[in-house]
Amino acid sequence: MKWLLVFTMGLILIVSSASAGIVGSKHDLSTSGAITDKSTDQDRVCVFCHTPHNANPAVPLWNREMSAATFTPYTGLDLDHTQWTSGTGPNEVSKLCLSCHDGTVAVNSLINNANPTMGSGNELDATGLLVSSANIGTDFSNDHPISFDYTQAQATDGELVDIATVKSTSNIEFFGSGQTNMECSSCHDVHEYGATADMQPFLNESKAASNLCLKCHVK
Repeated sequence: MKWLLVFTMGLILIVSSASAGIVGSKHDLSTSGAITDKSTDQDRVCVFCHTPHNANPAVPLWNREMSAATFTPYTGLDLDHTQWTSGTGPNEVSKLCLSCHDGTVAVNSLINNANPTMGSGNELDATGLLVSSANIGTDFSNDHPISFDYTQAQATDGELVDIATVKSTSNIEFFGSGQTNMECSSCHDVHEYGATADMQPFLNESKAASNLCLKCHVK
């Protein structure tokens, strides 16, 4: 039975370590959260994004209303050949992030346990919409492109690092059936705000000395 106790304690430590990254961070919208306009009556952290029942989409047990906005893609000089891989807008994995960050869906607009009471005036307005710099809007023409196939961009852009190298030498993540799509979560870890300033906000790689950028861009 001793091995079972050790195994159980190990699981507890793993779970505690995983949850420590979001509790008390700016993605914690509960009463324990770091934002000024956090909830005044909901002490559960995970409920603002996840639910164990009737989730939509089922993966990752999503509890938020999804954005129905129309998005404008990036059209910069170097990456103007990139297009939404869906053909119509950001892929679902990025729309999970945009269900808060495009500023069209209230942060307390949930499928289950809907409408916790939120503060307002700083990060949120009276309807629960993001109003701070975290609201990136729906016009991505001046933002880093998302939901595009990195390998297609790499084929015509000699200043992009080979995707195999990016995967083997960094924490940058790719998505989709071929694991080649760049999404919001390629650069951001929603559950880990970052213990140091160079890993904030919620970065997969340090931004010190442009390290994050240089994982993909040859400059």
